[in-house]
This record gives sequence, C-alpha cells and structure tokens, in this order.
Amino acid sequence: MKKIIFFCIVLLLLVLFSPAVFAVEMWPFDSSLSTNSVWQFDLGQKPSIYVNLPEPVEQGLWTSKVFSDWKIGTTLKGEDNQEGLYFRQEYQLDLPSTFNWSDKSNVGTWNVVVDYGYYRLGSTEYFRSGIAYTSFNIIDPNPNTAPEPVATVLFLAGGATLAVRRLRKK
Repeated sequence: MKKIIFFCIVLLLLVLFSPAVFAVEMWPFDSSLSTNSVWQFDLGQKPSIYVNLPEPVEQGLWTSKVFSDWKIGTTLKGEDNQEGLYFRQEYQLDLPSTFNWSDKSNVGTWNVVVDYGYYRLGSTEYFRSGIAYTSFNIIDPNPNTAPEPVATVLFLAGGATLAVRRLRKK
C-alpha cells in the first residue's frame, strides 16, 4: 500500500512540475532580420509574429488554422488569418503590406491574440484548439518635443524677475 501511495505522489509531482509539452511558442520579431525575438520596434519598423503550434496529439490527416487580432489597447488595428494545409505548425503573422507602420498612432504597446485550432481533413470540427497572447512596444525614436505652455511661462517669469533685480541693483 505504501508503495502505491509513493508511486502516485511521484507521478503527480512529475505531472505538475514537468515542462508544458503542449505550449504554443510565440514571439514578435523584426521581419527584415531573423526570427529572433524583438520586443521593441522603432516607428516605421514592420513587426511580425512567429507562432509554432503544439503537436496536435491525434494521428491521421489534419490541418491547422490561425486567427490573429492586432490591437493597441482596445483598438483593433488589423488581423491576419491563415490556414496551414497538411501538418503545418509554424506561421509568420503580419498585418497587410498596405498597413502604415510609420503612423504616429501606432506608438504604444501592441497586444496580439492568436486563436488556433486543428481539424481533420474533410471536417470543420476542431479536435484541439487554444489561445495564445504576446505583446510588443513601438516607440518613436524622434519625438517632436515642444515645451508645455506653463513651463514656458514660468521660465519667462523667472528670467524677467532676475532681469528686474539685476537692473535695480545697478
């Protein structure tokens, strides 16, 4: 009896602390360089998302679909939906080539949500599906900084006070 309990505890620990076999690998990368992860892009750079789906587990003929939503905050900026025929597990997700990555409204934190699923050929019913998330930042390397009006008024008032004091001393 003690051996059975010990075996169950060891088995439970192995299951709880083993690496996730069915995890989705997903990260942003600079589409012009390589698929190494990049988490920050300059305004005008074109980010892509690398997705490697987990094994489908079931044997037989299957294919996969990936749907992605690209958002800043709650604003949907675009989508990329792809279908991988015959055992495809790797995807490169991009927004359409007409998307303007130089637009200043793109500065900020982007969130990409990917829904994926596997289905048997000839069927529309998924036998395995899931959701994955990633994010990246777009920064403006040359922001147009203008002093705020209150700071300008305070600077002029301080300068005028110093000028008046200097003139009174003479």
